[in-house]
Amino acid sequence: FLNYLYSHKKIKKEGGILLLYFMSYSVLRFIVEFFRGDERGNFYFGLSQAQLISLVIIIISGLIFLKRQNEK
Repeated sequence: FLNYLYSHKKIKKEGGILLLYFMSYSVLRFIVEFFRGDERGNFYFGLSQAQLISLVIIIISGLIFLKRQNEK
């Protein structure tokens, strides 16, 4: 997916592919944490530490990506 966006120049700003990578990795990591077999304990709202970090990365990367794409 990222290679397609890069090769077809769909993302115009530099660093856009990296921000999309951060977001997609964080989404996948968030999902994988639900299926882990070990019990790491719940921190906040029933989410693990890795899920909370993933949410923070998704939000920050998404905001930066949107801000950069809307710049002229």
